[in-house]
Amino acid sequence: MTPGYFGKLPGFDDFVRYNSSSAEVAEFDQWLQEGLYFAKDHFKQEWGTAYRVSPKYNFLFPSENSKRMLLGVFRPSFDQTEREYPFIVSLNVDREVLQDSEQIWLPLLYTQFFQEAQEIVDRAFNSEEMNGVVERLESIDLDTNRQDSWFHRFQEYLETTTLEDWFTQLFGNFYDIRKYLLYKNLTDIILPLRGQDLGRISLGLRFPLSAEINALYNDVSLWIQMTRHLLRNETFVPTLFWTFPGKNEQNFLFLFFRQPRSSVFVPLIQNPLQHDHICQLETDGLAGLTENAKNAVQNRPLLENGNLFLKDFLSQL
Repeated sequence: MTPGYFGKLPGFDDFVRYNSSSAEVAEFDQWLQEGLYFAKDHFKQEWGTAYRVSPKYNFLFPSENSKRMLLGVFRPSFDQTEREYPFIVSLNVDREVLQDSEQIWLPLLYTQFFQEAQEIVDRAFNSEEMNGVVERLESIDLDTNRQDSWFHRFQEYLETTTLEDWFTQLFGNFYDIRKYLLYKNLTDIILPLRGQDLGRISLGLRFPLSAEINALYNDVSLWIQMTRHLLRNETFVPTLFWTFPGKNEQNFLFLFFRQPRSSVFVPLIQNPLQHDHICQLETDGLAGLTENAKNAVQNRPLLENGNLFLKDFLSQL
C-alpha cells in the first residue's frame, strides 16, 4: 500500500502521475473531470479566479465498482499552459480489512497521511522536479497498528469536551442560534431516512468544523458517528470532503450518503454557495428561525446543557 500522485503542476507541460493507475483513481479522475466541466459552466468568466483561490481538501471517496476507497488530498493546480486540473496525492484502502464500525475512524487513523499529503501537494506545486516529492511520498508513515491509540484519543476527546466547549469552538459562542438550526436540519433530514436505501439519496450535508487542527479530525469522526447513530445504521460508508484549517477561515465537512453528483464540485470550489444537493446545516433556514421555532427544536434542553460531555450527548440522542 503505497501512496501515489496525479494531476497537473505549474512546472510541467503535461499531466504528471506516479503509482496512480488503479481503477479507483480512474473513477475519481472521471468524477473530477465532470466536476470541472460543471464548475467552468457555472462560473463562466469568473472561473479562473474562483478556481485558483479555492481551498485544499481532504477526501474519502468509496468506489462504486469495488470494495476499495480512495483517500487523499487535492489542491487547485494547472500546468505550464495554465490548463486547470487539481494535483492529488492519494492512497487506496481496502474496505474489507476494516470492520463496519471501524470505518468512522479512517480520518483519525490516517491523520498522519492527510497532514503529510497536504505538505507534499504544496511542495509539488512549487517544484520543477519530482524526485524529492517521490522520496517524501514513499517515506510517509502508513503504520495503522496505532489504531488503538487514535481510538483512545478520540474517546478521551468525547469524555473531556463539554457541549459548551464544542459549540464555542464551532461558532464562537455556546448560545449561538446556529446550533439549534444545525440540529433541526440534521434531524429533519436524517430521521426519515432510517431504514431507507441510502444509495438512492443524492443529498449531501455540510457540517462546520473547528479551526483547530488538533480538534478537526476528531470532529470529522464525531459527525460521522452522530450521523450513523441518528440513522441507526452502523454500516454505511459516506463520501467525504473536508477543508484544511486556514487563516480566519471556517472549515467544513461535506458528507454524502453515496458517491455524489459531479456538480457538487461547484460548491467545493466556492463555499458557501447554494446548491440543490447540499444542505448547509447551520445556515439553511437561518433567516426564518424565530424564537418559537427554536423552542420547538427536538432535544432543546439537551443542546442547552453546556456541562454535558460529548460522549453523554451522543448516548442521549
